[in-house]
Amino acid sequence: MSLSEFLQQENIFRTALSGSSEKLKNDILKAGEKWFKDNPAESEIIKENLLSFGFQSNSELLRSIEKNITLHYYEKFLGLCLKPVEFKSYLRNHILGEDSIAKLQNSLKSNRAVFLASGHFGAVEFIIPYLASFNLPVSAVLRFKTERLSETVHNQAQAMTKGGEFGKIGLIEIGKPGSPAALEMASVLRKKEILLSMFDEKTEYSKPVSLLNKEVWGGAGIDRILRFSGSDIDLYSAFMVREGDEQYRLTLNKADLEDPLNSLFGSLEQLVTKHPHQWYFLHEEIPFVK
Repeated sequence: MSLSEFLQQENIFRTALSGSSEKLKNDILKAGEKWFKDNPAESEIIKENLLSFGFQSNSELLRSIEKNITLHYYEKFLGLCLKPVEFKSYLRNHILGEDSIAKLQNSLKSNRAVFLASGHFGAVEFIIPYLASFNLPVSAVLRFKTERLSETVHNQAQAMTKGGEFGKIGLIEIGKPGSPAALEMASVLRKKEILLSMFDEKTEYSKPVSLLNKEVWGGAGIDRILRFSGSDIDLYSAFMVREGDEQYRLTLNKADLEDPLNSLFGSLEQLVTKHPHQWYFLHEEIPFVK
Protein backbone atom coordinates (compact mmCIF):
# COMPACT_ATOMS: atom_id res chain seq x y z
CA MET A 1 0.00 0.00 0.00
CA SER A 2 1.34 3.41 -0.98
CA LEU A 3 1.46 6.37 1.39
CA SER A 4 -1.31 8.03 -0.61
CA GLU A 5 -3.58 5.01 -0.22
CA PHE A 6 -2.65 4.64 3.45
CA LEU A 7 -3.61 8.23 4.21
CA GLN A 8 -6.87 7.98 2.30
CA GLN A 9 -8.36 5.32 4.54
CA GLU A 10 -11.82 5.76 5.98
CA ASN A 11 -10.65 6.83 9.43
CA ILE A 12 -8.78 9.82 7.94
CA PHE A 13 -11.88 10.88 6.02
CA ARG A 14 -13.90 10.63 9.25
CA THR A 15 -11.34 12.76 11.08
CA ALA A 16 -11.42 15.34 8.28
CA LEU A 17 -15.20 15.56 8.44
CA SER A 18 -15.17 15.87 12.25
CA GLY A 19 -14.39 19.59 12.06
CA SER A 20 -11.20 19.55 14.16
CA SER A 21 -8.26 20.74 12.06
CA GLU A 22 -5.87 20.23 14.99
CA LYS A 23 -6.85 16.57 15.34
CA LEU A 24 -6.70 16.13 11.56
CA LYS A 25 -3.14 17.44 11.42
CA ASN A 26 -2.05 15.39 14.43
CA ASP A 27 -3.59 12.17 13.11
CA ILE A 28 -2.13 12.58 9.61
CA LEU A 29 1.37 13.38 10.90
CA LYS A 30 1.28 10.36 13.23
CA ALA A 31 0.01 8.12 10.44
CA GLY A 32 2.70 9.36 8.06
CA GLU A 33 5.43 8.84 10.63
CA LYS A 34 4.21 5.28 11.22
CA TRP A 35 4.04 4.56 7.49
CA PHE A 36 7.63 5.62 6.88
CA LYS A 37 8.77 3.63 9.93
CA ASP A 38 6.97 0.53 8.65
CA ASN A 39 8.26 1.05 5.09
CA PRO A 40 12.01 1.75 5.39
CA ALA A 41 12.49 1.07 1.68
CA GLU A 42 10.61 4.32 0.97
CA SER A 43 13.16 6.29 2.97
CA GLU A 44 15.90 4.60 0.95
CA ILE A 45 14.25 5.87 -2.26
CA ILE A 46 14.37 9.42 -0.89
CA LYS A 47 18.06 9.00 0.03
CA GLU A 48 18.90 7.69 -3.43
CA ASN A 49 17.04 10.55 -5.12
CA LEU A 50 18.80 13.12 -2.95
CA LEU A 51 22.21 11.69 -3.84
CA SER A 52 21.27 11.48 -7.52
CA PHE A 53 20.60 15.23 -7.54
CA GLY A 54 23.76 16.08 -5.62
CA PHE A 55 22.26 16.72 -2.18
CA GLN A 56 23.94 15.54 0.99
CA SER A 57 21.58 13.10 2.67
CA ASN A 58 21.38 13.15 6.46
CA SER A 59 18.80 12.03 9.01
CA GLU A 60 17.58 15.57 9.72
CA LEU A 61 16.89 16.32 6.06
CA LEU A 62 15.31 12.91 5.55
CA ARG A 63 12.91 13.37 8.49
CA SER A 64 12.04 16.85 7.25
CA ILE A 65 11.25 15.53 3.76
CA GLU A 66 9.07 12.77 5.22
CA LYS A 67 7.19 15.28 7.37
CA ASN A 68 6.64 17.67 4.47
CA ILE A 69 5.40 14.83 2.27
CA THR A 70 2.86 13.98 4.97
CA LEU A 71 1.87 17.63 5.47
CA HIS A 72 0.81 17.66 1.83
CA TYR A 73 -2.06 15.34 2.78
CA TYR A 74 -3.11 17.51 5.71
CA GLU A 75 -3.35 20.43 3.29
CA LYS A 76 -5.26 18.23 0.85
CA PHE A 77 -7.89 17.35 3.51
CA LEU A 78 -8.13 20.68 5.35
CA GLY A 79 -10.86 22.01 3.07
CA LEU A 80 -13.03 19.07 4.13
CA CYS A 81 -12.48 19.83 7.78
CA LEU A 82 -13.44 23.51 7.76
CA LYS A 83 -16.65 25.20 6.71
CA PRO A 84 -16.22 27.27 3.52
CA VAL A 85 -16.18 30.57 5.40
CA GLU A 86 -13.59 29.16 7.83
CA PHE A 87 -11.45 27.77 5.02
CA LYS A 88 -11.47 31.10 3.19
CA SER A 89 -10.44 32.88 6.39
CA TYR A 90 -7.65 30.35 6.92
CA LEU A 91 -6.29 30.82 3.41
CA ARG A 92 -6.39 34.61 3.59
CA ASN A 93 -4.73 34.69 7.04
CA HIS A 94 -2.01 32.11 6.37
CA ILE A 95 -0.97 32.85 2.78
CA LEU A 96 0.98 35.83 1.47
CA GLY A 97 0.04 36.24 -2.15
CA GLU A 98 -1.78 39.48 -2.87
CA ASP A 99 0.98 40.54 -5.28
CA SER A 100 0.51 37.32 -7.23
CA ILE A 101 -3.25 37.80 -7.27
CA ALA A 102 -2.70 41.27 -8.76
CA LYS A 103 -0.57 39.78 -11.56
CA LEU A 104 -3.33 37.34 -12.45
CA GLN A 105 -6.01 40.02 -12.34
CA ASN A 106 -3.94 42.21 -14.67
CA SER A 107 -3.51 39.35 -17.14
CA LEU A 108 -7.25 38.70 -17.23
CA LYS A 109 -8.05 42.41 -17.55
CA SER A 110 -5.73 42.46 -20.57
CA ASN A 111 -7.88 39.71 -22.11
CA ARG A 112 -5.14 37.12 -21.76
CA ALA A 113 -5.52 33.56 -20.52
CA VAL A 114 -3.26 32.35 -17.71
CA PHE A 115 -1.51 28.99 -17.58
CA LEU A 116 -0.15 28.24 -14.11
CA ALA A 117 2.36 25.39 -14.22
CA SER A 118 3.09 23.89 -10.84
CA GLY A 119 4.99 20.91 -9.46
CA HIS A 120 4.99 18.37 -6.67
CA PHE A 121 6.27 21.00 -4.28
CA GLY A 122 5.13 22.67 -1.08
CA ALA A 123 1.46 23.31 -0.36
CA VAL A 124 0.32 22.99 -3.97
CA GLU A 125 -3.15 21.90 -2.76
CA PHE A 126 -3.82 25.46 -1.55
CA ILE A 127 -3.23 27.21 -4.88
CA ILE A 128 -6.66 26.58 -6.42
CA PRO A 129 -8.82 27.42 -3.36
CA TYR A 130 -6.69 30.50 -2.66
CA LEU A 131 -7.27 31.84 -6.17
CA ALA A 132 -10.95 30.94 -5.98
CA SER A 133 -11.25 32.90 -2.73
CA PHE A 134 -10.62 36.01 -4.89
CA ASN A 135 -13.30 34.85 -7.36
CA LEU A 136 -10.77 34.27 -10.11
CA PRO A 137 -12.03 31.90 -12.86
CA VAL A 138 -9.80 28.89 -12.29
CA SER A 139 -9.68 25.26 -13.37
CA ALA A 140 -7.33 22.55 -12.14
CA VAL A 141 -6.00 19.48 -13.93
CA LEU A 142 -6.04 16.63 -11.39
CA ARG A 143 -5.21 12.95 -11.20
CA PHE A 144 -6.85 10.96 -8.40
CA LYS A 145 -5.45 7.69 -7.08
CA THR A 146 -8.70 6.61 -5.45
CA GLU A 147 -12.32 6.96 -6.58
CA ARG A 148 -13.25 8.05 -3.06
CA LEU A 149 -10.91 11.04 -3.25
CA SER A 150 -12.18 11.98 -6.70
CA GLU A 151 -15.77 12.01 -5.48
CA THR A 152 -14.84 13.89 -2.32
CA VAL A 153 -12.93 16.65 -4.14
CA HIS A 154 -15.75 17.19 -6.64
CA ASN A 155 -18.27 17.46 -3.79
CA GLN A 156 -15.97 19.79 -1.87
CA ALA A 157 -15.57 22.14 -4.85
CA GLN A 158 -19.35 22.36 -5.19
CA ALA A 159 -19.83 23.00 -1.46
CA MET A 160 -17.18 25.74 -1.45
CA THR A 161 -18.78 27.67 -4.29
CA LYS A 162 -22.38 27.16 -3.18
CA GLY A 163 -22.18 29.67 -0.34
CA GLY A 164 -20.49 32.37 -2.41
CA GLU A 165 -17.25 32.38 -0.43
CA PHE A 166 -15.35 31.00 -3.43
CA GLY A 167 -15.63 31.47 -7.15
CA LYS A 168 -16.46 28.52 -9.36
CA ILE A 169 -13.71 25.90 -9.55
CA GLY A 170 -13.38 23.78 -12.68
CA LEU A 171 -11.93 20.28 -12.31
CA ILE A 172 -10.36 18.47 -15.26
CA GLU A 173 -9.67 14.86 -14.34
CA ILE A 174 -6.96 13.06 -16.28
CA GLY A 175 -5.98 9.40 -16.33
CA LYS A 176 -9.42 8.04 -17.10
CA PRO A 177 -9.95 6.17 -20.40
CA GLY A 178 -11.57 8.38 -23.00
CA SER A 179 -11.13 11.56 -20.96
CA PRO A 180 -10.96 14.65 -23.25
CA ALA A 181 -8.60 16.41 -20.82
CA ALA A 182 -6.48 18.14 -23.49
CA LEU A 183 -9.54 19.62 -25.16
CA GLU A 184 -10.92 20.78 -21.81
CA MET A 185 -7.59 22.40 -20.94
CA ALA A 186 -7.49 24.24 -24.25
CA SER A 187 -11.10 25.33 -23.77
CA VAL A 188 -10.26 26.99 -20.44
CA LEU A 189 -7.43 28.95 -22.04
CA ARG A 190 -9.49 29.97 -25.04
CA LYS A 191 -12.12 31.36 -22.66
CA LYS A 192 -9.33 33.56 -21.24
CA GLU A 193 -9.46 31.97 -17.80
CA ILE A 194 -6.85 30.45 -15.46
CA LEU A 195 -5.63 26.87 -15.81
CA LEU A 196 -3.40 25.05 -13.30
CA SER A 197 -1.52 21.89 -14.29
CA MET A 198 1.56 19.99 -13.11
CA PHE A 199 4.71 19.95 -15.21
CA ASP A 200 7.27 17.87 -13.29
CA GLU A 201 5.96 14.41 -14.08
CA LYS A 202 6.37 11.98 -16.95
CA THR A 203 3.55 11.41 -19.41
CA GLU A 204 3.51 10.15 -22.98
CA TYR A 205 3.98 13.78 -24.08
CA SER A 206 6.96 14.60 -21.82
CA LYS A 207 10.34 15.62 -23.20
CA PRO A 208 13.91 15.48 -21.86
CA VAL A 209 14.73 18.53 -19.74
CA SER A 210 17.60 19.49 -17.44
CA LEU A 211 17.10 19.58 -13.67
CA LEU A 212 19.96 19.89 -11.18
CA ASN A 213 22.46 18.71 -13.81
CA LYS A 214 20.39 15.63 -14.57
CA GLU A 215 18.20 14.89 -17.56
CA VAL A 216 14.63 13.98 -16.66
CA TRP A 217 11.35 13.56 -18.51
CA GLY A 218 9.06 16.50 -17.90
CA GLY A 219 6.59 19.01 -19.21
CA ALA A 220 3.63 16.62 -19.36
CA GLY A 221 2.63 18.04 -22.73
CA ILE A 222 2.27 21.64 -21.55
CA ASP A 223 4.12 22.90 -24.63
CA ARG A 224 1.60 21.12 -26.86
CA ILE A 225 -1.38 22.64 -25.02
CA LEU A 226 0.16 26.11 -25.33
CA ARG A 227 0.63 25.75 -29.09
CA PHE A 228 -2.87 24.37 -29.51
CA SER A 229 -4.53 27.11 -27.46
CA GLY A 230 -3.29 30.24 -29.22
CA SER A 231 -0.92 33.10 -28.41
CA ASP A 232 -2.80 35.29 -25.92
CA ILE A 233 -1.53 33.40 -22.87
CA ASP A 234 0.60 34.36 -19.89
CA LEU A 235 2.58 31.38 -18.58
CA TYR A 236 3.75 31.34 -14.96
CA SER A 237 5.45 28.80 -12.76
CA ALA A 238 3.31 28.68 -9.61
CA PHE A 239 4.43 27.39 -6.22
CA MET A 240 2.95 27.59 -2.73
CA VAL A 241 6.05 27.70 -0.54
CA ARG A 242 5.87 26.78 3.15
CA GLU A 243 7.56 29.56 5.11
CA GLY A 244 6.87 28.35 8.62
CA ASP A 245 4.30 26.48 10.67
CA GLU A 246 1.17 26.88 8.52
CA GLN A 247 2.55 30.02 6.90
CA TYR A 248 2.77 30.09 3.11
CA ARG A 249 3.68 32.32 0.16
CA LEU A 250 2.31 32.04 -3.37
CA THR A 251 5.17 32.58 -5.79
CA LEU A 252 4.59 33.27 -9.51
CA ASN A 253 7.39 33.59 -12.04
CA LYS A 254 6.70 34.61 -15.64
CA ALA A 255 7.93 31.86 -17.95
CA ASP A 256 9.30 32.12 -21.47
CA LEU A 257 6.69 31.05 -24.02
CA GLU A 258 9.46 30.51 -26.59
CA ASP A 259 11.14 27.93 -24.35
CA PRO A 260 8.49 27.00 -21.78
CA LEU A 261 9.83 23.71 -20.41
CA ASN A 262 13.37 24.86 -19.69
CA SER A 263 11.99 28.08 -18.24
CA LEU A 264 9.63 26.22 -15.89
CA PHE A 265 12.23 23.69 -14.79
CA GLY A 266 14.64 26.56 -14.13
CA SER A 267 12.14 27.99 -11.63
CA LEU A 268 11.65 24.58 -10.04
CA GLU A 269 15.40 24.09 -9.74
CA GLN A 270 15.80 27.34 -7.85
CA LEU A 271 13.15 26.35 -5.31
CA VAL A 272 14.32 22.75 -4.94
CA THR A 273 17.87 23.95 -4.35
CA LYS A 274 16.66 26.27 -1.59
CA HIS A 275 13.95 24.03 -0.12
CA PRO A 276 14.70 20.38 -1.01
CA HIS A 277 12.56 19.19 1.91
CA GLN A 278 9.44 20.61 0.22
CA TRP A 279 9.82 18.72 -3.08
CA TYR A 280 7.65 15.73 -2.25
CA PHE A 281 8.39 14.17 -5.65
CA LEU A 282 11.56 12.86 -3.96
CA HIS A 283 9.66 9.86 -2.61
CA GLU A 284 8.69 8.81 -6.15
CA GLU A 285 10.70 7.08 -8.83
CA ILE A 286 12.29 10.06 -10.59
CA PRO A 287 11.76 9.82 -14.38
CA PHE A 288 15.43 10.08 -15.37
CA VAL A 289 16.22 9.87 -19.06
CA LYS A 290 18.28 6.70 -19.30
